[in-house]
Amino acid sequence: MYERKGEKYFVVDGHIHFWDASPENWVKGQEQYAKGWIECFHAYMGLGPPETHWPLEKFMKYSEEDFVKDVFEEGHVDVGIFQSTYLKSWYRDGFNTTERNAAMVEKYPDKLIVNGRFDPREGEAGLKQLEEDAKRYNLKGVKVYTAEWYNGSRGWSLSDPEAQVFLDKC
Repeated sequence: MYERKGEKYFVVDGHIHFWDASPENWVKGQEQYAKGWIECFHAYMGLGPPETHWPLEKFMKYSEEDFVKDVFEEGHVDVGIFQSTYLKSWYRDGFNTTERNAAMVEKYPDKLIVNGRFDPREGEAGLKQLEEDAKRYNLKGVKVYTAEWYNGSRGWSLSDPEAQVFLDKC
């Protein structure tokens, strides 16, 4: 628990990621998007104090050591909730997948929760994957990322009829 001026605070970070945006993970032919995404994400560090800035090369692939230091030790997070974001159009193994996040939950089960994800454009296969992930990882929620690219489509809407089936399943 975080303590300040004698007051104790239980800290929940409801939006955390453990990503791999390293060049080794970039999809061939989509490098400009993979690089652009992580450079944009990295640029937000510029809003913080200079001593918190990382070089882009370090930022591209978040290490477990840095995650633990940032989230638990310096961030004082008691419970963090992973929001899985795949971006597989740009990152071969995904950016921040349920599987990658779940591996961290296994190591820190009292500190982390993993949320899954869905994309209604994946149809029956996506619905089956959501069901399997829910069972395998004991999902408590899902990250709804409507800007995901998929098979030439650059996003979807919660009002899409296909989304209703997934929302009902959740």
